[in-house]
Amino acid sequence: NRMAVGLNEDIAVLEAQQPGLRSSLSRAGRVCPELEPSVHAFHRWYADQLISAGLGTA
Repeated sequence: NRMAVGLNEDIAVLEAQQPGLRSSLSRAGRVCPELEPSVHAFHRWYADQLISAGLGTA
């Protein structure tokens, strides 16, 4: 399916980023919901799952 193909293509890129992300100089940036809607949607979904499971607050 399309999602599996997309994820498989991303694996090499994600693995190449890991050494830099492990650096003590690496700092996480902010997510921009307007520019990264799928990331925002995932975070919203995950938060909803935690809240539904009683592991977060609404």
